[in-house]
Amino acid sequence: MTKNELLTICMGCQRVRINDESNLWLSKEENPNLYEGLLEEHEGNLSHGYCPPCGERAMEEADNFFQESTQLSQ
Repeated sequence: MTKNELLTICMGCQRVRINDESNLWLSKEENPNLYEGLLEEHEGNLSHGYCPPCGERAMEEADNFFQESTQLSQ
């Protein structure tokens, strides 16, 4: 990952994706120095998304919301 590339940060848990090809994510707790270094290095070049567990949870919540709103409109 180079300085000019976007660093993806999870909107759910704040993990950062450290490798796009293998979809590796790093939390601040796992390696605080690396985490902070990546944020500093990519300051201004951030993208938001979801890590796999948070993405799955968000999809379930969206599905539940859709089902509930559909039932209310009937």
